[in-house]
Amino acid sequence: MTKEAIREAIVRAVNSSKFQVDFIENDKDGSMVIKVSRPTKYDNYRSIKGIIRGESDIGIFKEVLMEN
Repeated sequence: MTKEAIREAIVRAVNSSKFQVDFIENDKDGSMVIKVSRPTKYDNYRSIKGIIRGESDIGIFKEVLMEN
């Protein structure tokens, strides 16, 4: 899977949750660092940050988004 395909899969996963993508950056080792957040009560934010190294990490990231 190409980096662009992984990026698109991440964006689709985030769009199906209540989160929004804050940033996706490439790390030095070729992995992608992603941070997503969503507003909570009283103008606070819940954020999740993860490192995506391959396709299996996308599934894990989706599960974490759905739990919150």
